[in-house]
Amino acid sequence: MKVLAPRYRRLAALSILLAVLALPVAAAVSLIELYQSNRGEMEQRRAAISRFEAIARYAPKLEAQRVRSAEVVHAAWFLPGSDPAIAAASLQAKLKQLAQIHGIDVTQAHDLKPRAGEGISYIGIGLEMSGSAKGLAGFLAAIESNVPLLIVQKADIRAETSAIDPRYEPVILYVDLDVWGALARSAIAERQKDDAS
Repeated sequence: MKVLAPRYRRLAALSILLAVLALPVAAAVSLIELYQSNRGEMEQRRAAISRFEAIARYAPKLEAQRVRSAEVVHAAWFLPGSDPAIAAASLQAKLKQLAQIHGIDVTQAHDLKPRAGEGISYIGIGLEMSGSAKGLAGFLAAIESNVPLLIVQKADIRAETSAIDPRYEPVILYVDLDVWGALARSAIAERQKDDAS
């Protein structure tokens, strides 16, 4: 048996030592990669679970919507009833209620001349009111999100000039609005046909 020179023995010992040290380092690196991979997968699953939980929270509402027929859902966008006078009174009451909720004073409300177009009757209410900018913004947001659908066709907003410093006292805005809603059936067109005959 041939004995290696001391120089080669040191190199062999060093290579064995490096091989022995490389195994735990490689194992540690693979464990870190596995941990990061598992952590990323867990985050993805948490995100998916939170989406499913959000959907599950709305399940009763979605079920209620599913039970309603397409005709009922479509009809919700229109003013109730087919008589323009009753629809106008209902719309006027709704607008006054929304104004009161947002601290807006309605000084005058009047019916606008109904319109018809493409098989739909439009009922309009003209409002003269006053209030703060915050109240007016809330009132307009309530109109925008209202069901049945309401449309503001004309809006005139003015502030009375005075010596009041707006930092200490709120500026009162005076607003004129024309708000329109649609009837499901063209009762106006039917009434105009009856008047013509």
